[in-house]
Amino acid sequence: MYKKLLSLAVGVSLIVSCQQGEEHKTKHVETEKETKEGLVQKETVKVATEEKKTVIQTNGGAIFKAKGCGSCHQPNVDTVGPSLKTIAQKYKGEKDSLLKFLKGEGEAIVWPEKFGIMKPQLNATKSMSDEELSMLADFILKH
Repeated sequence: MYKKLLSLAVGVSLIVSCQQGEEHKTKHVETEKETKEGLVQKETVKVATEEKKTVIQTNGGAIFKAKGCGSCHQPNVDTVGPSLKTIAQKYKGEKDSLLKFLKGEGEAIVWPEKFGIMKPQLNATKSMSDEELSMLADFILKH
């Protein structure tokens, strides 16, 4: 009987000791988890920022398409409006001037005689953010 009680006491002691160790370990793991989550959150912000930069660098074509610019402006052929190639040649090195035009603040330097056709379309570009306009201008100037 004495052996059973001693075994039981040792067993309980081990269980209590293990539980205390587990509590300590759990707290340590939670602390690590919080630290890891903090790092993961920072990393996620960093990745999101990098992804945003990628979108900014490559999304001008999507804006061009979504706004319907392609119905008048083709990549290499002048149609209703000047081609992207023609626009890019005229505004080469003058992104700020192109941005002013798209904001409705600058003069038309490409086919000014047909500005009346483009004028209603400027409402769409005037409502765009500076970031979107910059993407669009970069897309146009690549041609």
